[in-house]
Order: sequence, then C-alpha cells, then structure tokens
Amino acid sequence: MEHVSKLINMQCDSVIETLLDQETISLDTITIQSVTEDNMGSLIFYYELLTSLVSELIDVNTYNQPGVEAGKIILKKKLQLEEV
Repeated sequence: MEHVSKLINMQCDSVIETLLDQETISLDTITIQSVTEDNMGSLIFYYELLTSLVSELIDVNTYNQPGVEAGKIILKKKLQLEEV
C-alpha cells in the first residue's frame, strides 16, 4: 500500500507542477499534516462550502440536481438487495 500512496503523491505533485507552469490557470493547493478525523472533516466542509459558492456564482442550483437524487435512489435499492 505504501507504493500506491507514493505513486498517488508523485502524480499529484506532477499535476501541480504542470498547472503552475500555466500562467492562465489559478491553482489552490491544500496541504494537511496528517489524516485525522478533524482534518478530513475540515476538508469536506471546505469543499462543500466551495461547491455552494461556485454554484451560486455560475447560477447552478446545487441542491436541486434530479440526476444526483436518482443515483442515490438506485444506490439505496442496490444496497438493500445486498443485505438480503
């Protein structure tokens, strides 16, 4: 598993380097010291807030997505079948 983690981090670093070379692309980098419940909760909260704000800017109703809701209903049915 350590090799997979190293590979993912190297890929991430490579993408960041590529984006930094592009002067027309804004880049937001988030660095966490460790994977803890608090850090993961903060990261999830950050992305939820970011999603809400960006959708407001581009005039998309984030909380009314029929396709997303349909997917949740299908997933729930599949999970119920697995319990049997």
